[in-house]
Amino acid sequence: MHHRLLTVAAAVATWLSGCYTERNPPSNYRYACTDEADCSGAERCFDGLCQIPCTRATEPFACSVVFAGCFNGFCASTCNLEDSNCPDPQSCWNVGASPDNPTIGVCGVACDTTTHEPCAPGLEYCVADFCVPRCDLPEVEEPMLPACPMEWTCTETPEGVGVCVPSVLNGDSQTSEASRS
Repeated sequence: MHHRLLTVAAAVATWLSGCYTERNPPSNYRYACTDEADCSGAERCFDGLCQIPCTRATEPFACSVVFAGCFNGFCASTCNLEDSNCPDPQSCWNVGASPDNPTIGVCGVACDTTTHEPCAPGLEYCVADFCVPRCDLPEVEEPMLPACPMEWTCTETPEGVGVCVPSVLNGDSQTSEASRS
C-alpha cells in the first residue's frame, strides 16, 4: 500500500511539474537586442530585435516552416490584422498571407526608399515600403540578376533600376502555364 501511494504521488508530482514548465515563446516573439552578440545562430540585430535575414531566393531555406515567409528582408510571422500582435517596432501588414482568412497578415517593418534597408543589397530594391526582387532590364546585354518569379515582370523604376512586380500591376495579363494547377 505504501509503495502504491508513493507511485501515485510521484505520478501526480510529475504531471503537475508539466503545468509549470516554461512555455516556448509565440512564433511572432523576437528577442530584444542592441548588437549582433545578443542574437543567436542565423539571427541578426535589426531595429532592436533579433531576426533571421532572408531574400525571396533564400526564403524556402532561411524561413523554413516556422515562419510565414520572407517580408522586407527578414523571416516574418503571421499576425491578426484586427489586433496586431507584432513586437515593436513591427506592425501587421496585409500582404494576402492567407487567402482563406483575410484577417491574417505578417509582422514586419516598411523598407526605407532612400537607403533601401533592410532589403538585400544588390538583389532587392525598396518600392513603396516593400522589398522587391531586382532584375536585369531587357536592354542589358549580359544579364547578371535572376529572372523574375513566375507571374512577375521586370519593369524600370524612375531611378532606372529593374525590379520585379506582379504582372497584374504592370498591365501584363499573361499567365504562365507552369503556374496553373
